[in-house]
Amino acid sequence: MKKLRKLTLLTLALSLVLCLTACGLLGGGVTKQDAVDYVKAQMDVIYKGEYQEYLKLVTDSSEEECQQAYDDKMLNEAQYLMSSLGIEYPTDELTARFAEAYRQIFAKADYTVQEASRMDDGSYSVKVTVRPIDIIDQLNDAYPAFSETFEAKYADVDIDSMTDEAYSDWYVNTYDADYGQGLADLLESLIPSLGYMDETSILVQVQPDEEGYYYLSEDDFTNLDWLVVYYDSLGS
Repeated sequence: MKKLRKLTLLTLALSLVLCLTACGLLGGGVTKQDAVDYVKAQMDVIYKGEYQEYLKLVTDSSEEECQQAYDDKMLNEAQYLMSSLGIEYPTDELTARFAEAYRQIFAKADYTVQEASRMDDGSYSVKVTVRPIDIIDQLNDAYPAFSETFEAKYADVDIDSMTDEAYSDWYVNTYDADYGQGLADLLESLIPSLGYMDETSILVQVQPDEEGYYYLSEDDFTNLDWLVVYYDSLGS
């Protein structure tokens, strides 16, 4: 039977920011305000699909790269959540539903890039304040009732009488498909009422590479990514 599973370390953000961290601010005239603007612009691309300010700062990127980074982020978040919820055979249609839900969720991301300090090594330490979105908390709270109703729906199905082939077809195309669509319905229903966890702050580093271009490291962006949507309660 389907159950929420404990989550492992969220690593999907690493692959999503590579095309952005490969681009950076040209050193020499970079200021503290540039560092602040750069972090804010990166976040706006990844979480909200807004890239005009980013392209003003980083000339060796393109609208297509930024749009792809945003689309990939939504897709990977969708795939990650479906896997965590135990949806085993998601269709392209279901994946698209979850990705669209995440577009709506991240559109409500609440973050402020506050200030930067120049460090002795020439890098900038940038303070970012985030109010983590609580929709996963809400989903976790709503899951037991959903699961009870869902399992009751199939309680009388005699799977022992099915051939292996019939059981496989039923499980994939009826049971798992219905489970996935039901969870998509549940997630979508929670979006209008999503709220926020307590405000928290993190320091990220905008640092120069060997060629003098300033960039936000993948590790720092991953740490930041953990805060925007609060996942820790999923499966607890």
